[in-house]
Amino acid sequence: MNSIKYGLSLFISTLVIFQSCNAPDKTQENKKVNALQTRVDSLIKRVDSLEKSALPGIGPLMLILQTHHTKLGLALNKGNWQLADFELEEVEEDFIRLSNLYPVYPGFASPTEQYVKTYIAPSIEQLEEFCDKKDTEKMRRSYKLLTAGCNSCHRETKHPFNVIIEPVQSAFPDQKFENE
Repeated sequence: MNSIKYGLSLFISTLVIFQSCNAPDKTQENKKVNALQTRVDSLIKRVDSLEKSALPGIGPLMLILQTHHTKLGLALNKGNWQLADFELEEVEEDFIRLSNLYPVYPGFASPTEQYVKTYIAPSIEQLEEFCDKKDTEKMRRSYKLLTAGCNSCHRETKHPFNVIIEPVQSAFPDQKFENE
């Protein structure tokens, strides 16, 4: 979004400068240039405002993550490898989205991506490997590591009150987790 608005600003500014060089009446052209620059500045402010209002907060992103974490655990408990693989991909995508949308989050001591690499990525890599092998026992251990990684990250980012656990029952009564 930033590249679009800055590209637009550069294009309009270049166009205005080019036209003003060929204009015989500099005073009139200067007024036009100033009016166009004011308009461009106003549009940039509007784009910035829209960009900020459209960005989901970190809470809703974490809720999406928690949903996929829970579904991954439920799929593992029922031996549904296809669903587990799908939910694992969703978890991974959610962490990528979180890192992209919030590369630096206020109050965090490190970039978001660093927390993901430290606390989450190792267990996701293990989960992918063991899911491909359909190794139930190692998958469960790796899932426990993922859950512990979430909680370690919460503690590190000053959210120790937000404790994630392995699901004991489904919060999704309209979804079947058993393998077909």
